[in-house]
Amino acid sequence: MFWILGLFVWRRAGEPNQLPWQARLIVGSANLVVPKIKLTAKRMRRLYRIQAIPWNLDSVTMAEIWQEDLGEDLAVRIYRPTGHCDGGPSLLYFHGGGFAIGDLDTHDVICRYIADRNRLVVVAVDYRLAPEHKFPAQINDADRAYLWLTANVDRLGIASDRVAVGGDSAGGTLALSVALSSIRRGDLKIPAFLWMIYPWLELYGDYASYEECAADLLLAKPLTDFFRDQYLSADEDTKDPALSPGLAVDLSELPPTFIATAGHDPLRDEGFAFAARLKELGVPMAHDHRADLVHDFLMIGGVVPEAREAINTAVDALGQGVGLSIVE
Repeated sequence: MFWILGLFVWRRAGEPNQLPWQARLIVGSANLVVPKIKLTAKRMRRLYRIQAIPWNLDSVTMAEIWQEDLGEDLAVRIYRPTGHCDGGPSLLYFHGGGFAIGDLDTHDVICRYIADRNRLVVVAVDYRLAPEHKFPAQINDADRAYLWLTANVDRLGIASDRVAVGGDSAGGTLALSVALSSIRRGDLKIPAFLWMIYPWLELYGDYASYEECAADLLLAKPLTDFFRDQYLSADEDTKDPALSPGLAVDLSELPPTFIATAGHDPLRDEGFAFAARLKELGVPMAHDHRADLVHDFLMIGGVVPEAREAINTAVDALGQGVGLSIVE
C-alpha cells in the first residue's frame, strides 16, 4: 500500500536536494497528524512509538538481550550480537527525542542493526525524560551510564579501550556531553570514538536552517520550541555549555568523531559549525552530510533507500572508529 500511495506524490524531476518521494510521503503523513493535536509529552511519546514501527529497518535477532536497573529510574538494555567475541568493541547509545520522548523500544531496531552489522555490544540507555525530569537530569543519567559501563567492561565482555559513545538528535547531545565530562574529570578513560547523528548541539542556536526548516518536516520549529519548553526551567542560561555542549570552549581533546547531518533539518547548520570547529582544531573527524534527507532518517531506512545508505555509512564509520582506525 505504501508504494501505491507513493505514485500519487507530486515530484519535480531534477530538483536538487529534493526529499525522496518515500520520505515526502512520510513527512506528509506526520504533518497531517501533529498540527491537529495539542502537543503534550504523553501524546508525542505515543506518536513517536507509532512512527518507529512502519518505516523502520527489519529487526535483527540477537544472541542475547537483557536489561539492567542502575537505580534512580535509570536502566540500560544490552545487545550482544551473534558472532561477538569477548574483548571486542561496544557502543553506549543514547536515543533521540528532544529529551522528552523516545525510549528503549523506539530505538530497538537501530540498536540491533548497529550491533549486528559491526558485531559489537550496544548498551542503550533509558534515561529520564522531561517534563517529569528537567535539565540536568538527562545529563546526569548519561554520565552515570558511562560510569557504570566503564566499571563493568569485564563482566560485559568488552574492551575498555574500544568504547564508543553515540546517539541521535538529543542523544547526540548526551554523547558529546559524556565525552566532554570524561575529559574534565581526568580520572575516567575518554571514549575511543564519538558518534553523533543529526545532533542537537545548541539548544538556542541561531542558524538559517531553523527558518528554512520551519514547517512540514519530521522536526520543525514548533517541535524544537516544544522540546525546549519540556526540558528547561525558566531560568536556564541559554549559553551554558552544560545545556548546549556544542558551545564548549575547548573541544581539542575530543576523541575521533563522526557526525551526520541532513539537509532538511533545522539542526543542520549547527552540525556544520561544530564539524568546522573540530576540523580547525585538528580533531580526527568525518562529516557525512545528506542533502536529500530529513531529520530522524534512522527511523525510515526500511522504506527510503537513501536513508538506508546513510545509515550504513554511519554504522560502518562507527565500526572503523572502534576498530581503532581513524575515519577519513
